[in-house]
Amino acid sequence: MSTAQIIFVVVYFGLAIYAFQVYKRILYNPLTRVLYFFSVFSAWVFWMLQQRQYIDGVKPLNYDLSLGVLGSFFVLVFIASCFSLIDDIYRLFLLLRNWFLNRKVNPTPYYPERRRFLAGVAIATSFAPFSAMMLGLKKSSKYNFKVHIYDLEFSDLPKAFDQFKIAHISDFHAGSFDDPAEVERGLQLVQELQADTVLFTGDMVNNLSDEAEQYIDMFSRVSAKYGKFSVLGNHDYGDYYPHDTDDLQQQDVDQLIDFQSRMGFKVLLDETITFEKEQEKIHIVGVQNWGTGRFPKKGDLQKASAQTGDHDFKILMSHDPSHWEAEVLKDQKKFQLTLSGHTHGFQIGIEIPGLKWSPIQYRYKQWAGLYISDEEHLIVNRGFGHLGYPGRYGIWPEIGLITLKSKLS
Repeated sequence: MSTAQIIFVVVYFGLAIYAFQVYKRILYNPLTRVLYFFSVFSAWVFWMLQQRQYIDGVKPLNYDLSLGVLGSFFVLVFIASCFSLIDDIYRLFLLLRNWFLNRKVNPTPYYPERRRFLAGVAIATSFAPFSAMMLGLKKSSKYNFKVHIYDLEFSDLPKAFDQFKIAHISDFHAGSFDDPAEVERGLQLVQELQADTVLFTGDMVNNLSDEAEQYIDMFSRVSAKYGKFSVLGNHDYGDYYPHDTDDLQQQDVDQLIDFQSRMGFKVLLDETITFEKEQEKIHIVGVQNWGTGRFPKKGDLQKASAQTGDHDFKILMSHDPSHWEAEVLKDQKKFQLTLSGHTHGFQIGIEIPGLKWSPIQYRYKQWAGLYISDEEHLIVNRGFGHLGYPGRYGIWPEIGLITLKSKLS
């Protein structure tokens, strides 16, 4: 095992043992206690067996599944450990208080009712995300494609483009799929929308362009009257794979662009495409990836939009939604609609009437759906595929259908 794997094993089993200090107050039956440790250990063994078969970048069939199961158990023991830590801190406080006051009483009094209550809360709090993550590994969850409808009104939309329809997809992550038939079904849903154009906002692959090759024919069967256009996301540059040289990395990027061309996409590299209809125009502006923090800032918004006027109607394709507040809204040019992806909505969360929550919202202010600032709009796609955790629950894979409408004065 590598040093990182050894550290993970120590942390994982350390947390499992520490979490058991909470669970044992509820798990009275010796069989359930044995089952707890057997399950925790089995999740690690399953992952290790798959890890040993991971050779030369080729993942074994069940690698993603093993990673998802292990990740679910890690979340389970981590959350329970937090409650165990709270209990220990409380008992330490009592010990120190009694020591300073020189009390001749049991420094750590035993409160069985309080400790059983804490154990119950710990189990409920840890099993909720654990159950969601395990259910999200099902094929019916990660391929549960949902069409999100966005009807947007603009006062400055050219009348000729009233009712113009856009199919928006993002974050395909070709290297994560384990069922091409389900992927094809999702792309058929895109075709059935009969949109005027299809816009893809980046992350076609996880690491290497070869991941996308088997999907060329599937994408080529998706058509649109005004064509299909795409931009690159942070995963499309090969930065997460140890290429031997910069030239080899660039060759891989060039091959991905070629693959997308064979799929029928025109990849926009800081450039603009103009649609004309009845002597009126709208612009599709595509920038390379630009994100805050550690993510690459390759995109050049000024260069990409150089051919457009300040108040021309523009649809900006920018993979990372953090670009919107950081640069787009501050630009002198008006970008009536920006389309992004990147966040995946964290792939796990809650979206029900009246409640929309995901852990990703603590990292990204705009993370899923529609956002409006004055007359400029942003739509963050929840992603077609998945990455890292090989599933989804609550935040389902998205196909967006956007209809542009002229607002009546």
